Amino acid sequence: MDTISVIIPNFNRANLIGETLENILNQTLPPHEIIVVDDGSTDNIAPVIAKYQDRVIFTKNQRGKGPGGARNTGLDMATGNYIKFFDSDDVMTLNSLEIQLKRLKESNLPIIYSPYVHAAKENGVWKQLDPIVGFDAIVDQTIVDCMVQGFFQPIPTMLIQKDWLLEIGNWREGVIAEDYDLLFRFGQSVPHFAHTNECCTFYRMHGAQSMGTNISNVDRDLEKCDVFWELLTYYKPGVPLYTDKNEAYFRVLWSNTVMALPPDKRKYYRATIGDRIYRLYHRIEQKLGRIATGTQWQPYHGPNNNPSDFEAFTKNLYLNQ
Repeated sequence: MDTISVIIPNFNRANLIGETLENILNQTLPPHEIIVVDDGSTDNIAPVIAKYQDRVIFTKNQRGKGPGGARNTGLDMATGNYIKFFDSDDVMTLNSLEIQLKRLKESNLPIIYSPYVHAAKENGVWKQLDPIVGFDAIVDQTIVDCMVQGFFQPIPTMLIQKDWLLEIGNWREGVIAEDYDLLFRFGQSVPHFAHTNECCTFYRMHGAQSMGTNISNVDRDLEKCDVFWELLTYYKPGVPLYTDKNEAYFRVLWSNTVMALPPDKRKYYRATIGDRIYRLYHRIEQKLGRIATGTQWQPYHGPNNNPSDFEAFTKNLYLNQ
């Protein structure tokens, strides 16, 4: 049988995770199991556990503190043959698990992604804050081609074949950019992912966006630089999908992150003349991409700003709509 394990890291989301769990439990294809991994919450999560303990597996992070360790704890426990990593404050259209599994199997690929949209819920009504991202699939470039130019797709928008995921390896622990690292490894394994825009994830915008709210923006960027540097170090000839142009773009992406830091915090930065030329070229290319889409997103992000599509997705979030 095809079974899906949904893994949810949680940190101080007692006020939001109940809605997330109801959303997953009411999927048209219910998951085989939902595993919530608490990462040291200090809010009152006990009533939530009591309400859902007969339908949801609750456990504590048994590995390194942080979202990577929490997700690895859940992966260690998961018994489904497909994995959906999800966040404790988001929701997805009720057909998401069913559609993604169906389209993934049709594709014969190990991973599929769907659109997501930044939205806020005000007085019980979802409001769109940005275009729907990932509505159109990447067709003329590889995932790595796009990532070295700035592309990123949240892992919670994906359904992943477990055996393949285990071959790729666990989430990195102890860093904030663990999702970027994992997505890059996904892209090095398979050039393209399966895609469907028949479902959507609502990325909820609210006052406490990150599990790591105790880490400053500078510290986040420093850790992201560590991840970029390690990826750049290993991104050499002989690595799948390597090209000279991609390495140049990768250096631009890394150097942009470094240069955004305060001068006393910059790490590893030794810009070559080639880096500076590619950086200028990249800025022009990105400007032209925003003009082409009419949004702040690039064509490889597949943005969609049609209000009717957002409305249709919103109606598929709850049973009573």
